[in-house]
Amino acid sequence: MGIARSILRSFSTPNGLALHRKRAHPVQFNSEISTTRVKARWSDEETRLLALSEIGLSSSTCNINEVLRNRFPGRTLEAIKGKRKQRHYTDLLNQLLHGASDSSVPAETTTALEEVVPIHESHPSENVAATANVTAAPVSPLPNLTLFPDHLLALSQQEDVLPDLQQLILQCLASPSQALEHLETFLPLTFPSTHRKVNCPKTGLIHSARRRHHRIKEYAKVQNMYKKDRTKAAHYILDGENSSTATPSKEDINATFGELFSSSSPPDTIYCIPINPPCTIFYSITVKEISKALQASPKSAPGPDGLTISDIKGKNKIYLAVLFNICLWSRDLPKSLKISKTILIPKSGYLNLASNWRPITISSVLLRLLHKILALRLNLVTHLSPAQRAFLPLTVAPLKRNKKIYILRIYAIPRLLHALTLGRYSIGWLKTIDCKIRGFVKSTLRLPSSTSNASLYASIKDGGFSIPCLTQSIPRVTLMRLSTINDQGDRDCMAFATSPRYFSNRKKCLKFLGSTATKYEQKKFWRDSLYSSVNGRGLDQVQDSPGNSWFGQGTRFTSGRVFINLCRLRTNSLMCREFNTRGRRNGHRLCRANCQKVESLSHIMQGCPATHWFRVTTHNRLLSMVADKFSSIGYNVTVEPRITINGELRKPDIILTIDRELTICDLTVGWETSQSLDDRHIAKMDYYGTQAMRNHLKEKWPNHSINFQAIALSCRGGIAPLSHTFLQTCHWTSRDISLLCLRCIEKLLNIYWGFFAATSRIGERALI
Repeated sequence: MGIARSILRSFSTPNGLALHRKRAHPVQFNSEISTTRVKARWSDEETRLLALSEIGLSSSTCNINEVLRNRFPGRTLEAIKGKRKQRHYTDLLNQLLHGASDSSVPAETTTALEEVVPIHESHPSENVAATANVTAAPVSPLPNLTLFPDHLLALSQQEDVLPDLQQLILQCLASPSQALEHLETFLPLTFPSTHRKVNCPKTGLIHSARRRHHRIKEYAKVQNMYKKDRTKAAHYILDGENSSTATPSKEDINATFGELFSSSSPPDTIYCIPINPPCTIFYSITVKEISKALQASPKSAPGPDGLTISDIKGKNKIYLAVLFNICLWSRDLPKSLKISKTILIPKSGYLNLASNWRPITISSVLLRLLHKILALRLNLVTHLSPAQRAFLPLTVAPLKRNKKIYILRIYAIPRLLHALTLGRYSIGWLKTIDCKIRGFVKSTLRLPSSTSNASLYASIKDGGFSIPCLTQSIPRVTLMRLSTINDQGDRDCMAFATSPRYFSNRKKCLKFLGSTATKYEQKKFWRDSLYSSVNGRGLDQVQDSPGNSWFGQGTRFTSGRVFINLCRLRTNSLMCREFNTRGRRNGHRLCRANCQKVESLSHIMQGCPATHWFRVTTHNRLLSMVADKFSSIGYNVTVEPRITINGELRKPDIILTIDRELTICDLTVGWETSQSLDDRHIAKMDYYGTQAMRNHLKEKWPNHSINFQAIALSCRGGIAPLSHTFLQTCHWTSRDISLLCLRCIEKLLNIYWGFFAATSRIGERALI
């Protein structure tokens, strides 16, 4: 207890203590959770039960709300009053009242019922009264057992019936009390148990098409899940359906499910409304019904006897008709059909507990087929509750690459931190995990293996991908926890702080960390490493830019292919001759457009003559986006006005006017160089902010104050701080600015692809 108490008291935050108790002590943690519902929502099933309960009341009932409150003890009187006043509840009530009389039974089924079971006729008022007084009693009378022997005798006289089946029918008719015993002997001979080995599917066109269809279906499922709830999608991706090898003990399983399976079912108190005219579901099963049920039966898992739907479809349907009619006649089942197998499906939470598993019972295919036929009949004689899903007709994981990185960074890696911090680890083990994570990220984003680690570990606001480095973070958190043990004031903690193990663990953490013992030092280390590498050269100008959020939060505006190229553009690893010849003494580095310049990304984006018109198109599209945004805010926008001053033409991108304020704004996009983005912003302001320009504008707008601004964007998703401040004063939100930066680098990718489209033949001639 002393060790446990010392561990619990060593947590500095309540969240850390709660996380530890949830992982290490799940039983005590779950028992303390309050499950009391306050103003719980009405489910569809509960709303339907309330409507059925109100219908079941007699017309002379007074104070209906009080009566319904007694039947729903979990609901207050005000809650029931409010529910009964809602429009959709009254519509449901009318639908249930009038739907019974409007519902129609199919013609062929009605004919079968009229031939076999007498349908009782009554006055409409009597039907309503009978409906109002219906309770948990059966919805149909007991079966007319005298009809089954005649039907069995008619089946035995058909031409395609074999002698063994005729003998079975005659034995059952001669001794009805021993019909199940005769059927038990007959079943293994007609439907032998088949326990097959599950073979791997054969490779081929059909199986590959099925696998492709399954992948497409799974992909759509995960995409919708990610859009609705990212946390749920992450758990589905990381855990799957069988995520853990932990299983509960046999004693826990028996204690949890033994009493549930061995006890009798509780009485059914759900009200149901029979469809008029009332009829029974217990009449002879025909071959036509069996054939129809088999056609609608999909492939499913075999039961304990190993029979499948395919085995049943290959048999004569008369055998099944005789089997099912004998069971209905005897109102019992053979012992072999009562045997089922139960498997446990993991739900969530601590899987060592049996309560976190869901039991699924699989019976024989023969019994499931009989239940299907009875369920189809049951749907014709009553309105079933939505909770009875089994009786109602029914109408591993792909993910986009940006979503994979998001789940890895936000959900997958943080799962390891708690266990690694409190457990034992070695530096070699942490390095192995980091190596696996780096390999996954680079393969997912299709980054070259030469991409620096700093590009992955630097924070997003510094220009990296913000992937946690376990080799640094785990020893740092461990050292922080060891440093706070002396502050606990506990005797056991103080004794541990003076033990040799405490000093050895502290020394080991300090050895691992070196000069990066704090979180700030680690961030600074990866930031400096990134800016000094080839991949991060120039990213210091986009530090703290709102354009960095497109990677951290993920975006739905780009496809997976575009996202990969955006990441490669950000890390300066898009294919070009300068990139392909890095570290080589010999290599063709000149531009394939024969402009006698080194073919680098900056040259392709900014200086190559082959991409001139692509740059003009990109500039015009970005300018159109900026102008539309200013117009939506309320500015009067003039795009690219032509201003001539002293014989010189000036053509700023846009002129903004609002409330007697006039702003000349120019848009510029450039690669990161020694000139900072703020310097480019100021250079644009100085270019247009001459005294001659001010005098010209004063003549045209004498009552307006004149300002000069610029929007300086980076080719890798950054924006000048001065431009950022200007857009914020113009009521641009952070989301708008981030979207502008994202669209900018997307349009620059069009320049990149246009370069290769325009120089493919030129490049071929240059290499000859």
